[in-house]
Amino acid sequence: MSRRNTFFIPQTFAYTARTQAFITATGISDETILTALNNFDLSIIAGTFENAIIAMRVFVGGTSSEQLVDFFANRNITFNGGWTYPNGALPNGTNGFYQANIIPLNDMVESDYSYGFYFGNTSASNEFIGNYGGGAFFGMFKVGADLYIYSNTPVDIAPITPSSHDGFHQVTKYDLNNLKYKHTGEAIVTRAATPTVGMSALEFTAGSALGLYDEREVCLDYFTNRALTSTEMADMETIVQTLQTALGR
Repeated sequence: MSRRNTFFIPQTFAYTARTQAFITATGISDETILTALNNFDLSIIAGTFENAIIAMRVFVGGTSSEQLVDFFANRNITFNGGWTYPNGALPNGTNGFYQANIIPLNDMVESDYSYGFYFGNTSASNEFIGNYGGGAFFGMFKVGADLYIYSNTPVDIAPITPSSHDGFHQVTKYDLNNLKYKHTGEAIVTRAATPTVGMSALEFTAGSALGLYDEREVCLDYFTNRALTSTEMADMETIVQTLQTALGR
């Protein structure tokens, strides 16, 4: 009786085009990371905000060359000063900052944009994320327990006090005079924010303005060219939190 050989063909996993491009750009092969990113991308594709995203950095891998890559493949960041890459990107608290490759004047419209940052640890330090000075006032400024949002005005608006400063922070400017802010698991807060200066021509930076450096692990950032709706902000929070959980951070 003849013996028939049986061949087992291993199942292949089909990555999205964006995940595959990220693999090519970074060389990352860790299956936990790639599966988490692929599921994350499938959620982005299934959502309503994909075409609004102009930059999305997920800060995975263990080196600067892996973590600087934009998941949307067009806005890699530049690390400056001292950084380590434990499970995200951690500045040294002295001179570490990164350039986001986003210039508000070029990339956003005053009354129609969003951005967000996911931080992995709470710090007692003050911190500015964005740009402040030289006629440019744009970003989030942490002072003690309070958070101030600057939307092209040097005047402090009423502060926001989130339950903590780790987790996911989102800012949406949805008309000329108002903005929304959302922190992980908390209700959206609205604030009046009428611009008094033009959109900033300076590059958006994290951890560098005013010489205030923060030892804070960055786990994700994003920027859009239109305001996200309240529903989209909640959806973005959900899929980002799912990604962080899948990555164990």
